[in-house]
Amino acid sequence: MGITREEDKLLLKLYEEGVISYSEWQKILTEIYKKRGNASLENISKVISDYTYRPGAKEVVSYLKRKKYAVALISGSMDILVDKVAKELNIGLFESNNIFIFDENDRLDNIVVLGDDSLVKLRHLQSFCRKLGLKVSQCVAVGDGDNDIELFKKTGHGITFKRSKLEKYAWRTIENLMDINSIL
Repeated sequence: MGITREEDKLLLKLYEEGVISYSEWQKILTEIYKKRGNASLENISKVISDYTYRPGAKEVVSYLKRKKYAVALISGSMDILVDKVAKELNIGLFESNNIFIFDENDRLDNIVVLGDDSLVKLRHLQSFCRKLGLKVSQCVAVGDGDNDIELFKKTGHGITFKRSKLEKYAWRTIENLMDINSIL
């Protein structure tokens, strides 16, 4: 959408080092997207059409649903991508932190950020729990990003991948997604 891999890495680094907030990061991205002219609904849809899942994602979601687990997708990604993935994986509970707003010509106008990524993900989980009549401690969170740490801490049941930077926060580690079948 007009940002180079190097620019993207630099913004991530500035965010991780606390130089910019999550909202500031998204505001800078929005301006770059708008300035370089690639941020139309059509182009964004093309970019996300190439999205691929971790191997085993579809199978694990199907397995969990057969076992009667409620499956939710909570992501720091853009709403358009989260909607797409949720539909493809047949996940009814899903939320994202970044809502893309388009103008009347389907050009990106703004990215609405709901707040700090990790806290927003936790709020979404708490909301799903209220709807389902569950306690957060009854949930399992699967993730591999810094924005999953709060979910791991609050659920006490975080699952991440071996050699992930989240291993020290995790309840369990796995080699691949299919390993979840032996845990749950």
